[in-house]
Amino acid sequence: MDKVFQSWVQGYYSIMIGMEKLLTFSFLIVFGWLFGAWYGRKTRGFNWREYLMLLLLPLAGVFWLTRELGMFVITLYVLSAVGGTFLEWLLGFAYHRAAGVRLWRYNRLSLGGYTSILSVPFWGLAGIFFLLLAKAFSF
Repeated sequence: MDKVFQSWVQGYYSIMIGMEKLLTFSFLIVFGWLFGAWYGRKTRGFNWREYLMLLLLPLAGVFWLTRELGMFVITLYVLSAVGGTFLEWLLGFAYHRAAGVRLWRYNRLSLGGYTSILSVPFWGLAGIFFLLLAKAFSF
């Protein structure tokens, strides 16, 4: 019975550590985006400073997670960024070919009109977020 309890406590501790990292990273993403929106509240149209402010805290979270979990976080970030961008482009292209209508349009730094270079960092953040979500709720 003692081994069962010890195993349960160890699993619970592992989940709480995963939940802590998920909540901290989520906090950095949400407040980074809110800060970027607040910073650019008077801006009409695209502004590089506002774009960089949107990414400042979330990318700080990526570096924090790299320090906590290791270099695989950077690898995951790059693979998610490239994979997500490619998937977005592929789905936009396929839908446009099949239905004759674009699902979305990108005007700035567009890759064929189906995705944008500006969305690449957000795909990397999404990959890390989903990894942390899976780790937080895995038993």
